[in-house]
This record gives sequence, structure tokens and C-alpha cells, in this order.
Amino acid sequence: MAAKGTAQRIVRVLECYRLPVARPDGASVDELIEALRGEKVRVGEIRFALPQRIGVMHEDRKGGWTVGVREGRLRGLLIWGDR
Repeated sequence: MAAKGTAQRIVRVLECYRLPVARPDGASVDELIEALRGEKVRVGEIRFALPQRIGVMHEDRKGGWTVGVREGRLRGLLIWGDR
């Protein structure tokens, strides 16, 4: 969804400002998903605003700015991020 290299650029910027780029120690995948359900759910999906590239957000076919992510996919991404 994002242009190649976008994630690496975002990580570098976050690191420059000493902001976290990894899941906090002790935070389980279940706890994170539960927290996201409390604030990111619309129409039964956990939704995120995702960049297409730096300064440009992804827009869906309906003109919306968020992307729904199935819980199973999100769980897999959060677990993969531990590697």
C-alpha cells in the first residue's frame, strides 16, 4: 500500500525523536488489540489511516482515509513484529 522505503523512512524519523518503534515490553498482542478495539473500530473493523508515501495518505475507492484490517491479519503483523 505504501511506496517502497516509506516504512524505513518513518522508523528513522521516529528514532531521531527517540519515539518507540517496537511493541513495549510486557504488552501482549491481545492487550494491544483490545486497546485498538476501544478506539479504532468502525463498522466492526479495526481501521487505520495509512500513508501511501510521506505526506500523502492512502485513500480508498469511496474517498475514505482509513483502511480496515482483519483481526487475524493484525494479530499476525503484531506477532511478526517481534522477530
